Amino acid sequence: RSQISQLENHITKLESQISQLEGELVRLQAEMDRERDTQGDAMRRAQQEIASLRRELDEATKRLEMRIKELQSVLQQKDDEIRQLRASCSQKEDEITRLKGMFSGKLETEIIAGAAAAIKEQFAKAKKNM
Repeated sequence: RSQISQLENHITKLESQISQLEGELVRLQAEMDRERDTQGDAMRRAQQEIASLRRELDEATKRLEMRIKELQSVLQQKDDEIRQLRASCSQKEDEITRLKGMFSGKLETEIIAGAAAAIKEQFAKAKKNM
């Protein structure tokens, strides 16, 4: 009889330990579920942030590409203007050379030199303004 009583006590202790372990298991499972939810939320937020950053990058890239095209167009226009100015300057220099040949006096030469200097100065100013 005492052995049965001891066994019953031992079984009761084991049942109590099992109940405690089951309670601990439920608590750990709930904690693990909360942690998994927290990690899932963090992962979703990170994915949303990545998607937002990608959209911003795409928009910035498009704006940059448009700005590059605008600047290329402006550069082309400026190149065209420089070519036109060079052609005009060359024509003016040819005319000055022709006029120099026509006039032999000192005054005429000074007038032509002044005109040439003024034309070169206008060309330099135009070039700076580009």
